[in-house]
Amino acid sequence: MQEGNVIFVIDFHKISGYPAGETALAADEEVKSFTTYFLTKIS
Repeated sequence: MQEGNVIFVIDFHKISGYPAGETALAADEEVKSFTTYFLTKIS
């Protein structure tokens, strides 16, 4: 279930149409941070 949530978050950021620039970078960083946290938690 959690892995599906990670994929959904990434897809959500793409679908939401974030403008190019700092907002998109911030969204990417959120995804990376969450994914890293998730991978650390399951390892």
